[in-house]
Amino acid sequence: ELVLPSLTPCCAMSSASSGPSGGTHAWTVRPPRELRAGLPLAQHYKEQVSAAFVALFREDELFLVQGLRSGLWQLPGGMVDASDAHIWETATREFYEETGGMAALPETRLQGWFETSIQLPHRLFKGVIFVLQAADASQEVLFAANNEMKAAKWAKWGQLDDLEFRWPNDQTIPMIYDQSQRLDKLPAVRSGPWSALRPSLKEGANSVRESAPPMADASAHAAASEAADATLATGAAHAGSIGATQS
Repeated sequence: ELVLPSLTPCCAMSSASSGPSGGTHAWTVRPPRELRAGLPLAQHYKEQVSAAFVALFREDELFLVQGLRSGLWQLPGGMVDASDAHIWETATREFYEETGGMAALPETRLQGWFETSIQLPHRLFKGVIFVLQAADASQEVLFAANNEMKAAKWAKWGQLDDLEFRWPNDQTIPMIYDQSQRLDKLPAVRSGPWSALRPSLKEGANSVRESAPPMADASAHAAASEAADATLATGAAHAGSIGATQS
């Protein structure tokens, strides 16, 4: 399961989430049809979100990458780039880069997406998490150690509490469960293996050093973590991204 330096098939990648898009970038993946006309494909929405992440499942296993310096586990993802056409492209580009640039995101089914908001001392840091299920239960993902990540693995949802996570993954990953359980409106994430329990994750000791987004230094992260009014909350539940296929 563990992927080590050099090229290792952790997890063989197929062409795309919904098939190849004909784009010019190696990471280009055609957006799932459920996202058509949705905010993740709207250019203006890119200006409202700071980062995008991929929660890729293979049955009840979640794909994670391990930080090169911190040694902590996290979802593949990262900051929006000015060249990204939209948030979906941010997520697929970051997945490609953090797995070592070996292949694009594999063929998947969209299970939903949602926003996270972290109140830092001087700004609100908003991210988007795409919850995806591998189309093939034996899906592998090619990985090569790179300047950001040193390893990758498939981790069972019920055993995530055995790992140490980079902040704020210890808080945002359990939200996948929360968003599949919403009673106030149509859940933003379809039910799945992640709906069986809410994991209680550990923030790693080294996360302060690497955790804070750009422009927020370690002291700002510490202040945000300790302040009584520092909150992490989900944004609106985007049930529309699931549409009529909601189960």
